[in-house]
Formats: sequence, structure tokens, C-alpha cells
Amino acid sequence: EYVTVLSGSFHFGAGEEYDEAKAETYSRGSFIAMPSGHAMFAWAEGETEIQVHGVGHFWALLTLIPKMIQGKNKTSWMC
Repeated sequence: EYVTVLSGSFHFGAGEEYDEAKAETYSRGSFIAMPSGHAMFAWAEGETEIQVHGVGHFWALLTLIPKMIQGKNKTSWMC
């Protein structure tokens, strides 16, 4: 699947565990290609709009989970 950042600040990392230190920050206009079958996590900072797209079956929708992380209320997901 692919992600295009339309506005705001989007943080993305790969791995089984949520670890902000391993994530990279993407700003408006950035494009991210995520390989199939890999664990990943992401979160948005402030008001952020992304487009998720790809080729083939997209059988799982991303679940957004508001959670407290290091004292900050962020919306994040793992898949």
C-alpha cells in the first residue's frame, strides 16, 4: 500500500513494536511505499490528511486508536 501526505505532519515506522525513535517524519507532498505483510505503525501530529492507496486487494482497514503516549494525546495505529 502507498500513503501520500496531503497536509500536516505524518510519522511512520516499521516493526512489531510501537517505537517513536524508529519512525521518520513526512510532510506535505511526501510519498511512502509500504511493503505487503510487514508490521508498521504511524501517527499524525496536529491536523493531518493522508491518502492511502494501492494495487490489488485492500482487505484490512486501518483502525485509529487514540492513546496517551509519553503524556501526549495522539491518534496512532499499528497494522
